[in-house]
Amino acid sequence: MYLLILQIIVIIIISLKGINGTCKSIQVGNGDTCYGLAQKCGLDLNTFYSFNPSFPNGCNFIQVGQSVCCGAGGVAPSQNSDGSCSIYTIKSGDFCFSIAKEKGITVEQLESFNTKVWFWKGCTAIKEGMKICVSPGSSPRPAVDPKAECGPSAKNYNSTCPLNVCCSEFGYCGTTKEFCEKKNSPTNAPGTMGCLSNCETGYQPTSGPPEQFLKIGYYESWASKRDCLNMDISNLDQTLYSHIHYAFGIITPDQKILIEDSTTFEKFKSLKSVKKILSFGGWAFSTEAATVSIFRNSMSPANRARFVQNLVTFANNHNLDGIDIDWEYPGAIDIGGMEGDGDLYVPFLKELKYQLKSKSLSIAAPASYWYLKNFPIKEISQIVDYIVFMTYDLHGSWDSNIPSLGAYLKSHVNLTETMDALRMITKAGVASNKIIMGVGLYGRSFQQTSPDCWGPPCTFSLNPGASPGRCTKTSGYLGLGEIREIKDVRTSFYDTPSDSQIVTYGTNQWIAYQTPSIIRNRIAIAQSMNLGGIVYWAIDLEDTKTHDEINKKTSDTDDDGDGDKVVSIQSVSNKDSINRMFGPWEIKDSKTCEGTQEMDQILQGLPVEPTVFFKKSSKVSNRIYNLENNRLLVKCKAIAGFVLYQDRMLVVDNSTMKRTLSYKKGFTKSTKTSHQVKVGVTGGINEFFKLSLEYTFNYEVTDTTSTETTDTSEITLGKGYYVHYQTAYLMAHEIVSIDDKINFSDQEFQRFFKFNSLGYNVFVVKGRYFFFNAVVRNPSSFFAPEKQSRFAVTEDELRQYLIYGDPDVWLD
Repeated sequence: MYLLILQIIVIIIISLKGINGTCKSIQVGNGDTCYGLAQKCGLDLNTFYSFNPSFPNGCNFIQVGQSVCCGAGGVAPSQNSDGSCSIYTIKSGDFCFSIAKEKGITVEQLESFNTKVWFWKGCTAIKEGMKICVSPGSSPRPAVDPKAECGPSAKNYNSTCPLNVCCSEFGYCGTTKEFCEKKNSPTNAPGTMGCLSNCETGYQPTSGPPEQFLKIGYYESWASKRDCLNMDISNLDQTLYSHIHYAFGIITPDQKILIEDSTTFEKFKSLKSVKKILSFGGWAFSTEAATVSIFRNSMSPANRARFVQNLVTFANNHNLDGIDIDWEYPGAIDIGGMEGDGDLYVPFLKELKYQLKSKSLSIAAPASYWYLKNFPIKEISQIVDYIVFMTYDLHGSWDSNIPSLGAYLKSHVNLTETMDALRMITKAGVASNKIIMGVGLYGRSFQQTSPDCWGPPCTFSLNPGASPGRCTKTSGYLGLGEIREIKDVRTSFYDTPSDSQIVTYGTNQWIAYQTPSIIRNRIAIAQSMNLGGIVYWAIDLEDTKTHDEINKKTSDTDDDGDGDKVVSIQSVSNKDSINRMFGPWEIKDSKTCEGTQEMDQILQGLPVEPTVFFKKSSKVSNRIYNLENNRLLVKCKAIAGFVLYQDRMLVVDNSTMKRTLSYKKGFTKSTKTSHQVKVGVTGGINEFFKLSLEYTFNYEVTDTTSTETTDTSEITLGKGYYVHYQTAYLMAHEIVSIDDKINFSDQEFQRFFKFNSLGYNVFVVKGRYFFFNAVVRNPSSFFAPEKQSRFAVTEDELRQYLIYGDPDVWLD
């Protein structure tokens, strides 16, 4: 009998207490009292209190939604037997306070339970559907996002991205800052600190330098049929290249190899001093309906052996040095590719390389993550001799059909995007010295939506679109030879962020391209990165002058083709010397200086180059003056020197203008000379901006004599504007001539700065700079002040502020 009673008691206790230590509970409703709750539990009031001992003063402080126990145990959930936490799914209208109240825990406890929960950013950031912990224990896997490509929300839990690119905090793959950036988090919970995996952003060479730095040129076999830019391959200067890729051989549906223009091909075969490579594929062959399936079918197991044998036989019979495959692009379903294309590529290339023996094998690969991700590029790189990496055509009219890009004016050879692409392919496991970086000998052009807007925020129109060139006859595509012929230039400038030359011309045309000096710089970049070489598309799109300038065979270093020589200057920022041309600029009512008057403006090592515009009329000439030893010498008739480097522009004018006024008795003469200053941004951050100069001088002379009189007025123009573009705004600093009462040597930086926009004055005495009424954020970078209101800085420190906006010498 005693044992039976004990068993009944145990059963009752178990029924009232959860297995995991939590009690059987109910929630408080509107109007509930302890007596009513006890009745709902089937308990007397004293027993109810015994199960809820924490109630102060009975039920005076219970709240609607609060959980109360109807049996032994606690309200707060305990962790599960497998060590995982008790999970709660956020509902609409939930707050941490309401959840904690319902679960019988505090908000502080709730926060502590979720420090390891994915995407936990604190109680202020909970979202409907989110799974959180309401007890101690290991955290749950986040809800699956059907769009996520990587990370814990992806279908394959914690999967990484193709090519080892960055996985963003939201589970998307990419190569740019929004995918790769790490962030500060209020909780440091997983998924709240930005990039999840493969977050490295800096380029690191994955090999030593190549044994030979290759210079490869593609030759378009159809070039000989053009009306112009119809280069004869037999006239090629072979000393400029290591390899020539003949584009393209033809592959038939039954894997036969043909050449369309046998005459041109025979000339190509006669080249003696370069490696002769026959290339197959290209954009049209890879994507047009009639040929889109040929690569896929030819590389299939059924046709692979025959295809390989035909390629090898053709290469041997014609004494070629190698084969290049340009399949654009396997697996790209948006342009006719199919899943599994990449799986066909590797066995085909292995067999072809084996059969070619000592001959070379290469492929072309895209610089776009979207298209490269379907390439088993690491495996391919271990088979081929080199990879032509197409770091051109990064943008074009096709951007308008891609929501993530849009119809914006962008350079197709953007250096930032090129560097992102090089990081991508090396992170994917490709040796640096097998990568051949692409160089475009052409520009991508657009029709501007607004002719006055030419930066990244500006858009292009496809109606009717960019004007075709007279040689290439293709909208949106001009060879360098055609670009040289542009006469109606509106603006021409070097764009630092993209490392491109931008030209606007005609009514509404815009083009970005690489000048010879930019190309020389890209070659130096490729060598510094241990890349295998550079490849030009295409050598028939340029003229002989371009060849010479790239290889420095003439003195025309300003890239405008007129033979002028501009002496290069060394940048204090350790960048390559700059010799770019800007303009033409519109300067209204230009005036001339006195006969032999000379402007001697000491620039003190500023990393700048002058573009001087001068003429007696209001039309401005495109002319660049020499800058030697950082001293700008401008002859007579110079009205303004425009100096531009990266995001900074300096306008100076110290010339003397002499005006002679003749008048007769009773004649009143009023004149107003105006050079307008307009400082404005045409786009967003790092966008190029227009600047013109404004001086207004009023003369009013009244003569009361009876004879004709001549009055001479001499005016020294000693001021200009320094414009510094810092992140998203402009600052204009007026520069005023130095006080004549202070004598300085020619070697000293002789200038008085008046910072109109900041309200601070600076002047120099014997090479020292003094700030008055200035608040300095970092006084440690300044010398001890002679007076409380004065701080002295070095010339280099001031230059850092003026040129670079260095925060250490920033005026608050």
